Amino acid sequence: MKTFRTVFAVIVVALLMAAFAPIPGIAPVAASNTVATTSAPAQSFVKAALGLPLLSPMTVSASAPVISVVVEAATNPYACKLTAQTPVDWTKMRGRQIFDAKWTLQNTGTKPWPKASVDYKYLSGAKLHTHKDAYDLPKSVWVGKKTDIVVDMMAPKYNGTYTWYTARWGLVTGSTVFCRFSITIVVNR
Repeated sequence: MKTFRTVFAVIVVALLMAAFAPIPGIAPVAASNTVATTSAPAQSFVKAALGLPLLSPMTVSASAPVISVVVEAATNPYACKLTAQTPVDWTKMRGRQIFDAKWTLQNTGTKPWPKASVDYKYLSGAKLHTHKDAYDLPKSVWVGKKTDIVVDMMAPKYNGTYTWYTARWGLVTGSTVFCRFSITIVVNR
């Protein structure tokens, strides 16, 4: 058991040395020489866990550079969040009622949505729209900003009592759909 503790202590020391060793190819960053001292409970914990006595309070120098790693998604850097919609889903309408579907979308990705290369288009479901299946964005949308998508629509004629219709739309770049949104209405006679 004592051998295990010794090996464990050597591994911990080696990991700490590796963590604070300079990395080749990365310029050093100026840092303050902050010293952190462990408290008595922390020392007791280390002593109990390792079975090794500590000669003095443990100190750690924070003079080594701090390295931040940012991992960018390997998939499409475009993303969105629906922040508002009118009319709300399950709104009751008469057959052949004309209305505008309006979605407010926020760019939550890591890249802007260029007006020239991002479109919004009909994907599936009920064809409630009265014009084209695809449109250019009204403006480029920067990261964190919002845009309104408006589509002219008409409720279908229906001869029954009630039924619901869902139209699915999305933002696309090239052939990739990166944002999906829909509207569901209820039509009565």
